[in-house]
Amino acid sequence: MERYCENSLCENEAVRMVPVSVNTPSDQKRALCAACKEAYDWGVQHGRMTPQRKKVWVLAVADRGTVVHGAAFRGRSQAVQGLAEYLRAYEGYSGAAEMPSICDWLAEHDERLSIEIFPASLDLSPQETVEPTHGKGMTPSQGFTIEPPPKEKGPEPLYRVVYVIDVNAPDARKAAECVHEIMKDPASLRPVLEVLEPSGRCTWVDLSQE
Repeated sequence: MERYCENSLCENEAVRMVPVSVNTPSDQKRALCAACKEAYDWGVQHGRMTPQRKKVWVLAVADRGTVVHGAAFRGRSQAVQGLAEYLRAYEGYSGAAEMPSICDWLAEHDERLSIEIFPASLDLSPQETVEPTHGKGMTPSQGFTIEPPPKEKGPEPLYRVVYVIDVNAPDARKAAECVHEIMKDPASLRPVLEVLEPSGRCTWVDLSQE
């Protein structure tokens, strides 16, 4: 077992090995300290990135040419349902979740909006061998998706918020440390986030515009 915790943002001594998923369930193990092990026990693998080859349907809503809402769905019917939910919540639509009804409503009530629903394929390239900074070599697929959060019963719905940023750094650990400092800095610009719901619906939120 490694002497120190393999959480890239932790420097405590490791106390336990735990299974983790990279390409298949529990295909690797990591050494964690007591604090990181407790956090792991509370949320085991709910947010792991998994390689997938899939086709999705993309919904884009534009207001006078500027995209104001975007989401990806497993099928076209789910995309139409997502469009109807958006129009009901933000535009006062009260009709059925069907494209003919939605198109008729748009033609009569709103000339600002334009709608696109189209299929998109996640075309994964062949696997590429990489040499990580720590541990054994691995061959991850280059295309990934982030799973939506699990459905839970409680006073409020559960969301998974995804924060993505590109930084220049000499290695992966320095990149993680740099992003952590940016997230803590009160002077940093408010980020653009993607918010996932248990249904798979994804909402794009630009906090800097609020």
